[in-house]
Parts: sequence; C-alpha cells; structure tokens
Amino acid sequence: MDPYIPVRPRGRASGAMAVLDRHENWAMATSPRIDLRPGVSEPVVLMISRREVEAADLASVLSRLKVFLATQEDAWLYRGQMTLVVDGYNNDPRELVDIPEVRALLRRLEAEWPY
Repeated sequence: MDPYIPVRPRGRASGAMAVLDRHENWAMATSPRIDLRPGVSEPVVLMISRREVEAADLASVLSRLKVFLATQEDAWLYRGQMTLVVDGYNNDPRELVDIPEVRALLRRLEAEWPY
C-alpha cells in the first residue's frame, strides 16, 4: 500500500490528514525509545494457566510474582513492564471478563499483590 494514498481510517481524519497520521505513526514506531524510566526494557509476561484458574491456585501465581519484588529496587525496575496472560481459554466463546473463575482469581490476585 502506498503511504501517500489518502485513506479514511475509522473515526479519524480523511485525505491529507490520514497521510500525516500514518507518517507520524511510522516515525514514532521507528524512532528509538526514549526511556525516562530506566529499568527493564523488555516486557515480562506472566502466564496464568487454566488449571491454576480452575483450581483457584493463587499461591502458584504469587510465588512467580514474588521474584520481581525481592527488593524495592527490583519492583521499581519492572514497573510498567509486566503483562498477565490467562491461557487455556482460546476455545471458550466467552471473553475472559465473562468467566467467573478468571474474575475471582484476578480479584484475589489484586488483593494479595497490589503492585
């Protein structure tokens, strides 16, 4: 696709403004990351399995999270870099938010690990 062809994105400007938007997005994506908060630069992904959800096994999840809180400095290094992924529900037609067991485990996690 030619980046100079005006395209009307959903809910956004049309014509020349759409071209500008694409160029601004490209420039942002290709420019080096300016990290005003030095620390861990790679994301950390914590997988929570369906087995853990169905067994309400919060202890297993917390034991993996505590590694990131060995010291206050460790916690500070990982701020904004962690993603929680609930795995094993790909074939379930419901959204994760609609699954009571997932909601319950994440509520308990928030209460036990409020970072």
